[in-house]
Amino acid sequence: MKIESLGKYLLNAYGIFLILVFIFTNFQFWQTIIWGSYPLILLLKSSPESIIYIEINFGLYGISIICVLAQGMILYYVGNIIRKLLQKLSNTN
Repeated sequence: MKIESLGKYLLNAYGIFLILVFIFTNFQFWQTIIWGSYPLILLLKSSPESIIYIEINFGLYGISIICVLAQGMILYYVGNIIRKLLQKLSNTN
């Protein structure tokens, strides 16, 4: 029970860490992947046998957060394209 709740807190902290890395790298997707993988590497170096399942959970959670961030980034760029298109259309009239 205590380990599971601690795991949830760690996963949430890792998710917040990834979001902050994404923001501080100026929304660069690949930099987020590189910097976001450091906690997983540290976990692997600390104890390779006993923490493997935690790393898999961290990895899956991290991948899902990165996918959500990528979707947000795509929506941001598509929104900018649509906004610019609408501005050009309104300026020509």
